[in-house]
Amino acid sequence: MPGSTHALTTRVTLAGSGEDQPGWAELVRDEGLVALWDHDLLQLSALSPTPWCPTFTAAVRHGDTIVGAFVGSYRGVRPHAAPSRLEPVLVDMRMPGQGHEASWAFRSGLTRPQRADVVRAFERGVVRALGRTRLAGIAYRNVTDDDLPDLRRRGAVVSQAQGQGTVMPLPATFEEWFAGLSKKRRKSLRRLGPMIESQVRVEFGNARTDVDPQAVADLLVAMIERNAPLRVDPRPHMPAAYFAALMARDDVRTITYHQGERLVAVGTLLEHPRHPWGSYWAMVHPRDGGVPHLYFDHFLRYARHAIDSGAETLSSGRGFVDDKVSVGFDVTPLSFVGVPRPFLG
Repeated sequence: MPGSTHALTTRVTLAGSGEDQPGWAELVRDEGLVALWDHDLLQLSALSPTPWCPTFTAAVRHGDTIVGAFVGSYRGVRPHAAPSRLEPVLVDMRMPGQGHEASWAFRSGLTRPQRADVVRAFERGVVRALGRTRLAGIAYRNVTDDDLPDLRRRGAVVSQAQGQGTVMPLPATFEEWFAGLSKKRRKSLRRLGPMIESQVRVEFGNARTDVDPQAVADLLVAMIERNAPLRVDPRPHMPAAYFAALMARDDVRTITYHQGERLVAVGTLLEHPRHPWGSYWAMVHPRDGGVPHLYFDHFLRYARHAIDSGAETLSSGRGFVDDKVSVGFDVTPLSFVGVPRPFLG
């Protein structure tokens, strides 16, 4: 790709608009992106019961080839209200309904200056789509140390993100992973499986169509409201149709815990040959009738599956860091980069 940004074009489309992004599926395939990047899946975010943060996709192309893909949303200054056409808006760069994955990806082989050019082309496209006088700025969340040079520039506000990323290096065998945990954690995990299976029915598999997606959506809403209420973290709730499509995929492995017919915990593992992601997780709190220690149990099962599949790492979100470290996760720093409108593009 030439270094000049004049060769780059950007197409921005709103989720639910029916507009396609030609070449998006090829980029997802070529770069090995996880299921959350599926364009059809992203469109379902438009059905959110909390639609004050419309989702968009942006594709930066060099000729006919997508060299950068971006997913974000925008919201106005009024809380919990869809932005009007005249209202100033802020672009929030993260996957819909997610709090921890970066929502931009580049085609392999780009140099550092070329990646920065792609980012600037994306920003110019968003300014054109939303209006120069309307767009207040862009908030890039979950920025890794590797991505930071692509986003940092004069006028940008850079700070440590709330929470940190967690990545578990995986050894060759499950036994080796288990032996690397503390004696106290090993003892508790040995007791965990039989104790949990005496209280709940555990099912863990790909392409699940036997799970009530509305129950999943409701459980996640309750979890978000308990840990990161909308007044603090105004991400939209995802609709049942989104979870139905996500869990039905061959490259998504869903774990469920039921007490009778009641769903008391659910998690989704996004399959990847080398770097699977633990994505959505929600559970009924024990004080509300849930079962203790399911959080640790699901990581035990994720680790076993990932190791048996030959993966190199297992990633998870930003919360409950101490608990994750106790089962073998390492902490990775993340940054927040805010770019006011005068410094975009």
